[in-house]
Amino acid sequence: STGTSRSQIGSDVSVGTNVAAFAADFARASHSHVVVYAESSLAEQTTPASHELTDTAASVSSVSFVDRDLDAGEMGGDLTWAPPGSAAAVDEYRAYFATSAAGAGRSLIGSAVTVGTNVVAVAAETAVGSFTHAVVYAKSSLDEQTTPVAVAVVDMDATVFWVHLADKDLDATELGGDVTWSPPGDASAVALYRAFFATSSTGTSRS
Repeated sequence: STGTSRSQIGSDVSVGTNVAAFAADFARASHSHVVVYAESSLAEQTTPASHELTDTAASVSSVSFVDRDLDAGEMGGDLTWAPPGSAAAVDEYRAYFATSAAGAGRSLIGSAVTVGTNVVAVAAETAVGSFTHAVVYAKSSLDEQTTPVAVAVVDMDATVFWVHLADKDLDATELGGDVTWSPPGDASAVALYRAFFATSSTGTSRS
């Protein structure tokens, strides 16, 4: 609190201005206090006023994303998280898809989320592309966190296979019988199946 090993914050501050601003991401290192000196035309004070530093940490936890879009290469569903133990300094949360757990190549999911809301909806048919993770940052009135909390993106592919119809209606231009298929390897996200007749293998004009 006596200003040992001090490092100046910004430049000198003129009388009448009672704030010294500095950018986010300043490394605390071994600093324990912020100290303020007044200076006359003769000399700087020997003994400063001081304030002990408190490093605020407010990361979310338990980030979870279960892909409910059952097509390969596409994703959708809810991205959820648990709030920090204290969110007093948090203004909002921002969730992104990214190409790494550290948030590289990130793309914002929807818009910023207010404190008290711990979920963001991912629209169905969102392209997975090169994204490997979903990441969540807390943001204060100053800036967004540098280090997010991440969860790996697992693309759910629940396409059935071996679809078969053995026509047991013996009249020309008429069909009857059972449509059968084998279930996907992972059916954990499947709620039900729907079968249609269509005019192409991609489901055109299905009925």
